[in-house]
Amino acid sequence: MDLLKRQTSCGYRYHIFSWHRDFKLQYLSSDTLKAYLASILYSLSVASMKKQYSKNQNSMVAEQILQCVVDHIEKKHSALEFETSFGMSYRRLNSIFKDRYGITIHQCVLEKKMQHALHLLIMGENIANVASACGFEDYFYFLKVFKKIYGITPKDCQRQYFTDNNQTNC
Repeated sequence: MDLLKRQTSCGYRYHIFSWHRDFKLQYLSSDTLKAYLASILYSLSVASMKKQYSKNQNSMVAEQILQCVVDHIEKKHSALEFETSFGMSYRRLNSIFKDRYGITIHQCVLEKKMQHALHLLIMGENIANVASACGFEDYFYFLKVFKKIYGITPKDCQRQYFTDNNQTNC
């Protein structure tokens, strides 16, 4: 009883109620106990299904984000646009995306834009037009990102591609 007077937090109340419940279980019939256990197992099963559904839901959101990035490669993507489109905070979206693909949304956007840029450069497009077509407003930022990802400038990439008998080395 002293324990009840001194410790009144929810955690202790929970333990006292569980002891009381366990004491009552000793006097239940085997059929009642079986029904009680079946009820517990059902609750655990429902909780497990909810968790699995949540994982599937997150995978779908991540795939939709990726599809949005690919479909709108020429746009500059902002966190606010993602939040508005998906009804979640950008931080939460980023967490879901990173759990699924191992990279952030921003990293994915840059990688997809650079893949598109490489394709356009190989097709012979002008570098300034490629930067614009990939959604880069700043030409020099485009050059910096391209070099960071591929280790070569876009001009050198084109030069290498067209002089190496159409073999992609960039």
